[in-house]
Amino acid sequence: MISLFSVFLACGPKEEAPAAALTEPSRKHTQPPAPLEAPSFQMPELQTASLSNGIPISLSVNSEVPLVYVWVTFNSGSWMDASEKLGLSKAAMQMLDEGAAGMSAVEISAQQKKLASTISAGAGLDEAYIQLKTLKKNIAPSVELMSKVLLSPDIPESEWEKLRKKQIQNLKAQEQDPSTISARIWNRRHYGNSYAGRFTTEETLSNISAEDIKSWVQSELTANRAQIWVGGDTSLDEIQPILEEHFGSWSTQSAELPSLPDADILQDIESTKIFLHDIPGSAQSIIRMGHAVGPKKEEKTTQLYLANMSVGGLFTSRINMNLREDKGWTYGARSYISFNHLPGIWTVRTSVVTDKTAPAVQEMVNELRAAKSDGAKPISEEELKASKGYLLGTFPLQFENPNYLLNQSIMIDRYNLPKDWLSSYSDRMRSVNLEQAQLAWDDQIDPDKMEIVIVGDKAQIEESLLNLGYSVVPVDASGSLIE
Repeated sequence: MISLFSVFLACGPKEEAPAAALTEPSRKHTQPPAPLEAPSFQMPELQTASLSNGIPISLSVNSEVPLVYVWVTFNSGSWMDASEKLGLSKAAMQMLDEGAAGMSAVEISAQQKKLASTISAGAGLDEAYIQLKTLKKNIAPSVELMSKVLLSPDIPESEWEKLRKKQIQNLKAQEQDPSTISARIWNRRHYGNSYAGRFTTEETLSNISAEDIKSWVQSELTANRAQIWVGGDTSLDEIQPILEEHFGSWSTQSAELPSLPDADILQDIESTKIFLHDIPGSAQSIIRMGHAVGPKKEEKTTQLYLANMSVGGLFTSRINMNLREDKGWTYGARSYISFNHLPGIWTVRTSVVTDKTAPAVQEMVNELRAAKSDGAKPISEEELKASKGYLLGTFPLQFENPNYLLNQSIMIDRYNLPKDWLSSYSDRMRSVNLEQAQLAWDDQIDPDKMEIVIVGDKAQIEESLLNLGYSVVPVDASGSLIE
């Protein structure tokens, strides 16, 4: 116990210590400290095996959380859909869990809830997939349920009618959505009427029957087209026997495997044009601007990727700082390079208040020109360092979720990228110097050959767009020219 006397002494008056003499700091901090080097990162390795019927398995182990992801992917996609039945591949994948192995859609959903699992399926331009997310302790029953959905779908006519009505309702909503309209026009202007420029309509959905879906499933979802990808808290010793039990007897079809579709489908761009879709009374305009660049695997595309980060890829990039921070015309403007098996498309996208549509287009073009080596503001060493620092610092964080590595591994396999595409990422970024980044921008970005798609109020913006000196071509919501 502390005595009261001690407390009183502690509370009594104290003799003040002499003030310390002020001295000049030994170093003045007039500049922020230099950024630290990006930490080293060991890329997770994929373990491989195969089932008795030849289906390859790839596994990425991550035991930080007790979750497991399983993907089954197929070499298929909407590029194979007949024009009159566009949307068949997506509809077929969505119908898998609408009744399977004698279970109704409600019963399948209840089983997923019971197992704390989720099963979803879909199809894109050049892919079809089904994926499972489950707890480690429920791997076996969850994979069993997944196999029933994939291998024994019932495709009931009544469920297809319900799903078709829902999809048609969604299409009608999308037809009123400016962002969707902008994306459709963008694809049509770049890819024309090819498989990449098409989109599903109410008419094409109406042409699809339940029998069409059954036939598609039987011909497309075959063992010889399948690959299995697993990530999370498991091992080959644990997961391979489970996969063998449920997928090992899946018969292999002798049908020829399809190759990726023709990539030579881009429309020629002779000079910058504006394709304008009218939405009367719109308070803002959606702007997309860009053109094709090189394939993803080319070295110069990596160099362009870094150059782009400085001009439009980051929040602190020139285009965003100009339109958002300086002008206050938009909530954000970004540029990016989209890739699949086709050549990349470099795109800058933003939405601006209506009366700033033409000025925003001009400012974006100005920024593209300024970043040229002979422009007003070529890419700087500081900008390149900042871009590298951001990319190298955030890259390892993506792999906290094992599903990210699976997605990237699937992409590498589908597009025949080098096997070390991920493990060499950091070295590729570090190796790009300022001269290479600048040359990539100079060679691949041409402000005089841009496709510009604008969705907005024609009455308010057309005249000012014409004053920019570009052709302004009216288009409908599908991207077709209006005569």
